[in-house]
Amino acid sequence: MRRVVAWLLVAGGVLGVGAGVLLATALRPSPRLDAGARLVDPGAAVVTSPGLLELTGPRVSVGASADGRDVFLGVAREEDARAWLADVRRTELTGLTGGDEPVLASRADGSAPTAADPRDADIWVTTATGAGRAELTWPRRQGRYVLVAATDGRAAAPDRLLLGWTRTGPEAANPGVRPAVATGGGALLLGGVLL
Repeated sequence: MRRVVAWLLVAGGVLGVGAGVLLATALRPSPRLDAGARLVDPGAAVVTSPGLLELTGPRVSVGASADGRDVFLGVAREEDARAWLADVRRTELTGLTGGDEPVLASRADGSAPTAADPRDADIWVTTATGAGRAELTWPRRQGRYVLVAATDGRAAAPDRLLLGWTRTGPEAANPGVRPAVATGGGALLLGGVLL
C-alpha cells in the first residue's frame, strides 16, 4: 500500500509541476491589456475618468481616429481638463467591461454643443495630433491625470479609441504558478522519500 501511495504522490507531483510550467509559459497572461471603444455619438470631446490611464502597468498607449478630421489627444491634470471642458457635451470613458476581450465603458455628460479648440489651450502636459488618427504613450505619473480626445472643438470627437496597457511584474504573471510548483514539488519529494 505504501508503494501505491508513493507512486500516486509522484504522479501528482509531476502533474503539479507540469501545470505550474504551463501556467508560467503557454497559459501566461498577455503582456498587454487592450480595450477599445466605438462611439456612435461622442460629443465634442472624449475624456477618461481619473485612474483609467494608470489602470495597470507602467504606461498606456492611446490611439484615436476620426474619418476625415484632424485628431487631437492631450493629457492634463484632472482639474485643468474639467475646467476646460466645463459643460461641453462629451463621452467619459469610465473603465472596462467584458471578460476575455474587454471594451471601454462610457457615459455621456454635459450639454454644450461645442468646445474651444483644444490646440489653443495651455493645460496639456503632453499632446499628439494627426490627420484622421493620433497616438500617444503616457507613462504612469503621480497625480490625477486624464486624457482628452477631440478634433477642433466644433466637430464631433474621435469615435474610435483604443487604450493598451503594458503589464509588468506580478500583473504579467499567472498567480497559480508558485502554488502549483510548490505543491507538485512537495508531492514529488514526499513520494520519493516513501519509495
